Amino acid sequence: MDSASPQDSQPDVELEAPAPSPGTRRWLLAALAGTVALAVAVGGGWLLVRNMSGSDTKDASARVETAYTAPAEPSATASPSPSASPEPSPEPTPSASPSAKPSPSASASKRPEPPGTPCKRQGVLASDAEVRAALNQAADRMYFPEKAPFKVPRNLVYAIAYMESGWNSDVISCDGGVGLMQLMPDTVSHMNERINERPLSPYNYKENATLGVQYLSWLTKYFVENNPAVFPKYDLTDKRLLTAVIAAYQSGQSSVTINGGQVTVRNPQYVEAVMALMTSCPCL
Repeated sequence: MDSASPQDSQPDVELEAPAPSPGTRRWLLAALAGTVALAVAVGGGWLLVRNMSGSDTKDASARVETAYTAPAEPSATASPSPSASPEPSPEPTPSASPSAKPSPSASASKRPEPPGTPCKRQGVLASDAEVRAALNQAADRMYFPEKAPFKVPRNLVYAIAYMESGWNSDVISCDGGVGLMQLMPDTVSHMNERINERPLSPYNYKENATLGVQYLSWLTKYFVENNPAVFPKYDLTDKRLLTAVIAAYQSGQSSVTINGGQVTVRNPQYVEAVMALMTSCPCL
């Protein structure tokens, strides 16, 4: 007969863990809280370092991009800055150009161009001294010594020549005027037929001056002889007679109307210009 062991006969007993004391619980809670805090601190610090590193990299890149701007390509048509004042270029030294004229004086190149545009140049461009001598010689003669013993004043001759050609003896105008006194072909023919023993050429500046003064003399004689009550003598200091002669020189005697002592002309601007040159011409 089997005998049971004392152990087998003992009943099962459940063992319960003893409850921690209040002091132990407090210690465990503090330890757990410290562990969590440490984990949070470590994790947060790592994230902070990572964010700061990334932010610094981006900021640095942005700062580099902001600080560096690629230079613009220069434009082919770019104009210089208006604030930049260019260095003054040296003035060219005028060089003396040879003249084809026989012996013009220095003042010949300073004379003005005649009114309008010359069609061409022909003949000799006489110097101022040569022109003056030719005009003086022409003005100092009487062309009708028996019937009309008078001379055309020099200042009137100078002014007409200056107004017509600017004292340029080689000018041929588009309307047919020739030379110093801008003589028309009909005028030349009229003077050669009525006055001159031999024909004078308007292309010779000396003969041109003579023909021009002859025409002024003939116009003066014409107005005095046809208007004796208005013009009793050959006196070109009479402004009415002077007006008639100047106007007719440019436009012909038919452009002048004399009525009751009054002289009316179609070209008053021309007359006024010539009268002004008689006292203020650079040629005087």
